[in-house]
Amino acid sequence: MTKNISKIVVVGLIATLGMISTASAKDGGYIGGNLAYVKQGDVTFKGEWGEGTAEYDNGIGISVLGGLKKNGMRFELEYLTHTNDYSDSDSDLKFNTIFLGAYKKFGKESATAPIFGASIGSTKITDDGDYDETTTAIQLGGGVDGKINNNLSWVAMLKLIKYNDYTSDNDLDTSFDMTIAVQGGIRYSF
Repeated sequence: MTKNISKIVVVGLIATLGMISTASAKDGGYIGGNLAYVKQGDVTFKGEWGEGTAEYDNGIGISVLGGLKKNGMRFELEYLTHTNDYSDSDSDLKFNTIFLGAYKKFGKESATAPIFGASIGSTKITDDGDYDETTTAIQLGGGVDGKINNNLSWVAMLKLIKYNDYTSDNDLDTSFDMTIAVQGGIRYSF
């Protein structure tokens, strides 16, 4: 399933780049980045030994993105990375996700307007040791998009991220509670 999501993300990137090259002057491509404050949801592990839940401290994340604006819609590819410390040890859990998403800006001609959307993605999860897994993710987001000038805008969003449950090669069932990210960033349109 993860390979299928990766293929969807690659096809989406190619389609997005193709649309950017044919976009009109009013609509068009953009690039940007975000800083994020991330509240990682608890992670539950189940195996032959029993069950345990790991609580993670809040962390900082960053993302880079590119996409296409067309008729009040944003179609984008976003790479999000965040690291959260395990509360009871020195171990970190690192998430690297590529999301393919669509967002709708309401009141697209106004200087400041609400924006809502959703994304799907493929996530690689690692820790300081030998933990290295891949899963899929779904992201829902809403916030405010503000115009600074014709090429530069800011955005503030609340995103809910659900990393999908999986079973690792050593029969360890892993499930994730909802992750919350508060993001702020800029976009440069061309």
